[in-house]
Amino acid sequence: HFVMNVSKPCTTCNSQGHIIVSMCVCCSGSGYVDTKIHLTLDIPAGAGTNFQINFINGGNECRGKKTGDICFVVKEKKHKNFIRKGNDLETTLQIDIPTALFGGIIEFRHLNGSVISIPLKKGIMPGETITIINKGMSILNSNNEFGELIITFQLKMPTNKWIDSVNESIVRQIFQE
Repeated sequence: HFVMNVSKPCTTCNSQGHIIVSMCVCCSGSGYVDTKIHLTLDIPAGAGTNFQINFINGGNECRGKKTGDICFVVKEKKHKNFIRKGNDLETTLQIDIPTALFGGIIEFRHLNGSVISIPLKKGIMPGETITIINKGMSILNSNNEFGELIITFQLKMPTNKWIDSVNESIVRQIFQE
């Protein structure tokens, strides 16, 4: 909810600015009084940056001029894990080396709060992407349609503690083709 001050017609003097003999004490002769209005903004699913919500003739009124409109413009907040590209969402997930090599199931929390499980194939390469249909942003003015979720994988390297505890020559031998 938003509370805004706008000018509306003075009901005491009928927007004339004066009462027969003397100036109106309610509007000081302007014909309008400041009043508070309450507006409810319903932002539809899928609305992105620069989406406008207009309240036609909801703004200030002034004698001899057209009543103004109130316009709200949506600006999306940046998210730490997801980037919006149109109706698609992009994110980067880190996977450990064994999962990259041998596959497995990874889980992560989606922007909408749900937990998504993804089975991964063997041999995921750093920078490789997968696309999940209908897990992106809601498409504006659609009937439950969504964009795509594009996931890019990065390798999560082991800690120095792990590196110090393994036999380097054996690891090198394993990774030689």
